[in-house]
Amino acid sequence: MKRKNATYTPELEPVARRKSSNWPLLVATLVMVGIGGFLLYKIDQESPLKVPPVPFVTPAAPAAHNPDPAANLSPVNNPAPVEVPAVPAPLPTAVVAEKGPGEGALEQLLYEQLPSALADRGIFSWLIDDTHFSDDRTQAMLMMAEKDAETGELLSSEPHIVLAIYDAGQGKWVLHFNTDEDFPNFFAGSFFAESELADRYDPSVEKLPMPKAGTVYSGYKLPWRGGLTKRLTWSIGHTSCAGGSCYYAFDFADGTMFELTAAKGGYVYHWRDTCPNGASWCTNSITLEDRSTTPWTYQIYLHIAKDSVPAALKVKGAYVWQGMKIANVDDTGYSTGHHVHFMVIEASTLSCKNYCFGRSVDIIFDDVSIFGGRPRRGDELRGGQTYYTSGNTFKAGPWSNILPFISR
Repeated sequence: MKRKNATYTPELEPVARRKSSNWPLLVATLVMVGIGGFLLYKIDQESPLKVPPVPFVTPAAPAAHNPDPAANLSPVNNPAPVEVPAVPAPLPTAVVAEKGPGEGALEQLLYEQLPSALADRGIFSWLIDDTHFSDDRTQAMLMMAEKDAETGELLSSEPHIVLAIYDAGQGKWVLHFNTDEDFPNFFAGSFFAESELADRYDPSVEKLPMPKAGTVYSGYKLPWRGGLTKRLTWSIGHTSCAGGSCYYAFDFADGTMFELTAAKGGYVYHWRDTCPNGASWCTNSITLEDRSTTPWTYQIYLHIAKDSVPAALKVKGAYVWQGMKIANVDDTGYSTGHHVHFMVIEASTLSCKNYCFGRSVDIIFDDVSIFGGRPRRGDELRGGQTYYTSGNTFKAGPWSNILPFISR
């Protein structure tokens, strides 16, 4: 049996397909790539985000603040940052005239009443870091540094405050600790009520709205160069402000004026870096506005060095990518040594006078492995640790130079 041929042969051959040329498309593609490459090169060279290192500058005299001329890019429902005044005059720090209670009473305060009051409260780790007196020497503001219980080292962080008011009738001082519930009221009526310290001890802070229960903000990294290690000098339960508004703040230090980098991306909202380095009466800071959260939040970095904010970031609304340099650390303002005080607040509690402040919110860091990303000192909470290594890095590239201008 013969097998049938399974193939089929048409009677007419199909018409051959005409060959097409891809040269016009290829040439157009090459031209577009060339133009795009040239534009990326120009943007990369001219972008304000290419920030060169800024050296430390410590002049002999304070310089006047240069107000920001840029338009306010913040939403109308957010408080606008107040223009920062000129650097305030130093607070009195020494006795210059024979007025008030006299030298004997001052010795009584420093060597008798203060040590006794500390002992009564079970506090044995505080030492005087700085002292300011009223003009008539009837009031004193004592900034107390905390001492490491094991090494005796003074921790660089925000200080504890003791307000001393002389009672001439009793011939002794009345002491008010910043950990006392009524401290803000006494401070508001004191000689120091007009100082920058009053920004954080305003009695009205008690009326600030609380964050929604269970609110936690994420996406942050430790605010210094990746791979470097710093010491956590204060975290949970900050008492360096009224009403527990600093409860979720963090103090980091390593004894140097280390480079500060953005913990998370954001837009420059407020800055000041005109205070002389080490000035206890004047606070340098920078605040970044984070529009990726609902509500918008604000990253606050306090105690930075004079003239350390890169020039390209002294523009309201300039975008800062996570890991970019934003300043250098110092101990300007309410501080016992070189450190950064970092916290995040919601728009509803934001207030900007000499620096921005508000009620801190719970945040977590991607590069912290304990407590779900929450740094804690070992003596503050079991399971905490002393030192933390940052994973905060920034890689410059063409897209990082283009996207900020699009997103703004």
